[in-house]
Amino acid sequence: MRSHHSCCCQSNSRPRRKVINIFAEPFAWLLSTACLVLVPKCPFCVAGYVAILTGLSLTTSQATWLRHSILLAGIAGLLTLAVLRLRSTRDVIRNIKHQ
Repeated sequence: MRSHHSCCCQSNSRPRRKVINIFAEPFAWLLSTACLVLVPKCPFCVAGYVAILTGLSLTTSQATWLRHSILLAGIAGLLTLAVLRLRSTRDVIRNIKHQ
């Protein structure tokens, strides 16, 4: 006997993902950009912010390493987002040409 309940696999979850993507992509761009803009240039300032926010003290070399890591994470995030955006744009253009 077949059940009249619809399977969760058959439900249309596409609109929900689209709504999430509408908010996720700009947030990812904003977060990556904020990493680059808000990181202090001075390692002593990085150490001071970490001390104020967490109560942990950092040496100058640790603060320099942390600063470089945050900058690299911001750059990697922006590059990843740019590549994903270029790929999706390329796919849209290909789909338009094939129609």
